[in-house]
Amino acid sequence: MEKPDLSMIKHDKLINAINDNYKPSATIWNWSTADAIRYTKTSGILVWGSDHIEPGKQRITRLENLIEGIQGIPPLNDAEKQIAKRIINDLSAALSDR
Repeated sequence: MEKPDLSMIKHDKLINAINDNYKPSATIWNWSTADAIRYTKTSGILVWGSDHIEPGKQRITRLENLIEGIQGIPPLNDAEKQIAKRIINDLSAALSDR
């Protein structure tokens, strides 16, 4: 999945979560955490020394927390929730070998 257009997002914590999920120096694919997981699963080669499975799980939890607006985090608007859900779905698909 391509990196979402950050100009459409107002929520700072979602912007930070997206930037953590997509690396600007990517030269292969969109080089999201999900891409790193898929690459390692298909090639057997670690990306920067990691299979990225644990970071993928952590990013899902972080995005779910943003969607739910827990721990005093201001809630996302509907458009931001859709973006977060798409990233969660991409990460979940990569983690489940689909």
